[in-house]
Amino acid sequence: MRGEGLTAQLNNHKNVSEVKLLKDRIVLGEQKIHVLNKEIDRFKTKVAEFEPENEILKRQLYNFKFDTSWRGLRPLRTSPALLVYRLAQRIQKDK
Repeated sequence: MRGEGLTAQLNNHKNVSEVKLLKDRIVLGEQKIHVLNKEIDRFKTKVAEFEPENEILKRQLYNFKFDTSWRGLRPLRTSPALLVYRLAQRIQKDK
């Protein structure tokens, strides 16, 4: 009988220790979640800060590509009247 009581106490102590260990693991997990949520918020803030700059750079890149392609086609689009006008301006500058 005494052996059964001792076994029951040991099992109870083991169960209590396991519960404490699991509670500690839960606390550590919750702390990690809290730290990670703070980090997520920090990254969201950084993304929000970079968005306007990203939009500006996208527009600049688009404009650069458009200007570059447009300049490449400019000689084909120049009308004879515009060529005469530019030639007249150069002649006036040389006088």
